[in-house]
Amino acid sequence: MSVLRKAALTASISTSVVVLVLGAPVATAQPVMIRHYHLPSQPLAASLRDIALASGISIGAAADVIGDRQAPVLDGDFTVRAAVTELLAGSGLHLREMAVGLVVEADGTQSGEGAAHSPHCLNRNGTPAAAH
Repeated sequence: MSVLRKAALTASISTSVVVLVLGAPVATAQPVMIRHYHLPSQPLAASLRDIALASGISIGAAADVIGDRQAPVLDGDFTVRAAVTELLAGSGLHLREMAVGLVVEADGTQSGEGAAHSPHCLNRNGTPAAAH
């Protein structure tokens, strides 16, 4: 094999490897961000929306699961998970992490049981996310 062909083949292989590495999911490499939240007592849905908008993380919750629950005041520095957990304390709801964001579920709900609820997810800009 000529030197030129070997060089071309080596360059082609190394380029392919870089593409595979760069194409890998980055969700596991994201640092945990702490943000300051200053939210009043308001409907839980509004507080969840505010956190989703501020953090850029999708938070899903079915309207019938959230109901007319009120969120407590949230004032301080929190990760997204800690902020939502603080809002849900004592509400009968819990948080579940998924590959695409966070989902709020009723206590006692296990993976797969909440499928009938069809959570409403918000994108980073506050618009409803498309159903998958």
